[in-house]
Amino acid sequence: MYKITRKSDRNLKHLTEFKDIFEIFTSEDTEKVSINTVEGTGRFDNVEATSNFYYFVYQGELTLEFSDETITLTEEDAIWIYIGSKYNMLGNYKVLMVCEPAFKD
Repeated sequence: MYKITRKSDRNLKHLTEFKDIFEIFTSEDTEKVSINTVEGTGRFDNVEATSNFYYFVYQGELTLEFSDETITLTEEDAIWIYIGSKYNMLGNYKVLMVCEPAFKD
């Protein structure tokens, strides 16, 4: 079996004027993982990883500020952020985001 999610089926979540999330697969599809695309410009502070977050940058540049380190990712870079981590996101980027277990609102 399989499930297809077409572009026209995706839900848009407008988090701030700087960050949008397009839901591809959510916790309603499976509790194991959720998959989203995230588009951001500017700064988004006080993010807490409520799941294991995996980001793959497919366009632009994403900077992540952790309490002790700042990391900049460019196209085709990826990062795994452990559950419970806190950070800020900034840049002009488009990323594929996988949450494990699935992100719940």
